[in-house]
Amino acid sequence: MERSEVQGTERAGRTRKDGGASDGDTKQSRLKDRVRSLFGTAVERAAERIGERQIPKVLDRRDRVKRELRAIPERMQKVTNQATLVLELIDDYRDGSYREVPWHALAAAGAALLYSVSPGDVVPDVIPFLGQIDDAFVLTLAMRFIQGDLERYARFKGYALDKYF
Repeated sequence: MERSEVQGTERAGRTRKDGGASDGDTKQSRLKDRVRSLFGTAVERAAERIGERQIPKVLDRRDRVKRELRAIPERMQKVTNQATLVLELIDDYRDGSYREVPWHALAAAGAALLYSVSPGDVVPDVIPFLGQIDDAFVLTLAMRFIQGDLERYARFKGYALDKYF
């Protein structure tokens, strides 16, 4: 296929004969990359502002975090398991037994966990169902952002990845 034919097929949004991605797939991929980049930049800035002072707050509120995580519906248990894994990760980071995680990953996870137990979040938890949806969304978003770091940590601990991912 000549170059002009490939470009014409891409513009039409169809899959190319050579099996390459369509223009729509490429745009969607670029959009995902851009969102990840913006989210990552925001998390890194937040990590710099928040610093290590948040880790003790997460640890102090561990019981409340665990209670809130148990209240999440069964179909969200992987996110719950990931959040529990984050608590272990923070413990291991704090005592120095695991340091192979970027600071912005800890900040993102810690902020999401604190948000999930905060009474002052966007949708108050006293509103049935809706109050937990925003918490689950924030947790899911943060867990997806740090998934690679969590997978490495789970391997380090010898955990079965299918329980978490």
